[in-house]
Amino acid sequence: MILFAIIEIAVNGYAAWKMSGGTSLNEKIVSKHLLKYVLGWIAILVTAIIQGLKNIEYLKASNLPQFQNQR
Repeated sequence: MILFAIIEIAVNGYAAWKMSGGTSLNEKIVSKHLLKYVLGWIAILVTAIIQGLKNIEYLKASNLPQFQNQR
């Protein structure tokens, strides 16, 4: 998950950077949308690193109520 998050941050970060110079409203909206993806992947990366260092149960997706019946 850490490698996937790093790849997604790089790809979406590059796309957001390329779109940041846009002048039209559509380009500005797309730039902000891509920035939102980058921030989400940064949160996933931080969570994956913390989960890798310490086994914290409440960070695992399997503890969410919608996944309880799938075990």
